[in-house]
Amino acid sequence: MELPMPKASPQHSARGPVFRAAIAALAAAAVLVPLLALAEEPAAGGPAVSGSPSGNPAPAAGGPAAPVPSSQVLPPAGTPSSTPGCCVGRQPSKYGFVTNMPCDLVDFGRLTFRRETIAPMALIAVSTALMIRYDGHLYDETVQIGDKWGIPQENRQLEYVKFRLPGLGAQVAVFTIPGNMGGWLYFLGNGWFYVGLIGSFWGYGMAADNQRAVDTAADITEAMTINGAVVLALKMSTGRETPNTRETPSGKWRWFRNPWQYLGHVSKYDAMPSGHLATAMAAATVVGDHYPEYRWIYPLSYAMMVPLTFQMVNSGVHWYSDYPLAIYIGSTIGKVVVGRRGLGRSGSALLPEVTPVAVGDASGLLLTWRLR
Repeated sequence: MELPMPKASPQHSARGPVFRAAIAALAAAAVLVPLLALAEEPAAGGPAVSGSPSGNPAPAAGGPAAPVPSSQVLPPAGTPSSTPGCCVGRQPSKYGFVTNMPCDLVDFGRLTFRRETIAPMALIAVSTALMIRYDGHLYDETVQIGDKWGIPQENRQLEYVKFRLPGLGAQVAVFTIPGNMGGWLYFLGNGWFYVGLIGSFWGYGMAADNQRAVDTAADITEAMTINGAVVLALKMSTGRETPNTRETPSGKWRWFRNPWQYLGHVSKYDAMPSGHLATAMAAATVVGDHYPEYRWIYPLSYAMMVPLTFQMVNSGVHWYSDYPLAIYIGSTIGKVVVGRRGLGRSGSALLPEVTPVAVGDASGLLLTWRLR
């Protein structure tokens, strides 16, 4: 392990620090605002998750009941779950966020490969194929917009902790912080951002004896881990070039790379699907379904994904066609995890609707994802 000093960032224009400060404030809001909101009483008439605003069960009429963690409170028998599967109804345990992972993968597969999802999955495939057709043009246009707005293509990261991978002679940075405006935009999907989010919920839950916050931290951890496994398997299977290493206008596809090939030349095989966007969707789904009375959680989460998705294309890390599948993966995994607790709206996954549209003499199809 090495602990190198971070490299100094190049000088930026006068606008740079202002933009970076704004993005940093937006990133901090995702961690700090939930902590402030969780300390308040839920909105009047809002759904109670665990019997009280603190996330602990309300006392019985005959006297105070012994506190029981919300993770121990299962839905009543016969209560429909939002995600039917092998994890639903399983007795929770302290390390359930780890032991449930194999079952989560099974449930994700069940929700994805069944008769009810054939048509929606076909729409995801069609929308992805259409965007692949125009990916090269969309990438070039995005770079031009970024140049016009003064957004750098480079996602500069200051590397503090790096490990050398045995047998590859390559170093992998495991702790970085943004070094320019592009880096701050990209950081909204960085793993360390969500580590901070998990730590915020867990720290608040432990300090305030709020089991719902602790459960939320555990579920984000579980969803991120499952999401990472699914996305990594798909990346190594599709092997799609990123825009900044493309050999063709929309990138070559090199199918079924082994782990060493992938880790040795990540940017050659890393585009499809977007792990950053899938992680953001999974985290937003978990937090939003744990705290449905706070209606600002979903809008804030989706607003933060807009600059993230733009910068991932602007910096040549992803194509726009990498996003539909990522949205589906993240939201579905989030539903699988919270569905085990009987939380979340009914329905198996976030699936698109298709609507015919006409603009002037042209016609086409409008794909709509209802995010909440």
